[in-house]
Amino acid sequence: MNILILGASSSIGQAIIKQLSLYNNLFLLTSNKEKIKKNINNSLLNKNKIKIIEADLSNKINPEIVINYNINIFINAACATSSLKNYEINPSLLKSHISVDLENPLILVEHILNKHKSTKDFKLNYILINTIVSKIQSPNNSIYYSFKILQQEYVKALELKNKGKLKFTNVIIGTQINRNKVTKKAIKLAERIKSAILKNKSEIIFGFEGRLIYYLYIISPIISNFLIY
Repeated sequence: MNILILGASSSIGQAIIKQLSLYNNLFLLTSNKEKIKKNINNSLLNKNKIKIIEADLSNKINPEIVINYNINIFINAACATSSLKNYEINPSLLKSHISVDLENPLILVEHILNKHKSTKDFKLNYILINTIVSKIQSPNNSIYYSFKILQQEYVKALELKNKGKLKFTNVIIGTQINRNKVTKKAIKLAERIKSAILKNKSEIIFGFEGRLIYYLYIISPIISNFLIY
């Protein structure tokens, strides 16, 4: 399988690379080529199992960068607003947030689908990695929530429009994961993502805390918001 990964330089991205590189070809889209090279096995680069595509997601992307690759799985672990609180938003940076968290991933998805519009038996699995905050409207996190919900709903609409060609898998992280260092949690998350791909799942919630907060939110939004706050 050919797998495109956004956000590959994060700990989650690195764990996904280790989990999926054995039997797949990986295409890593990043603006920090050297950082990724330091964290992956050189033998995989030499065997062309991993190809690094340099692109800055904070600026409008040219989708032609993936035109020569038949992408089967698209994993989006990129995010510019994961720790951004509402009061921290800088209007001058809003465009780059939109590019990373909404616009560019969707441009790439549509480009891949359009490329294979007439390709028989083609199927793209789009995997969006976000946090439990995308499932609930928690205090000071409405900017992140809004971007993720917009992306989810847009991809769901694309899924209906491209029935049989697009499968959307929503991965919800409901526990704290160190984004700078590959930990056991990051490795377990990568394993769950691999399992979700194989089992063709539409959504998974990773982490007991996240499931608890989500269920509490359904019962009592006030209690769950207090826990997140």
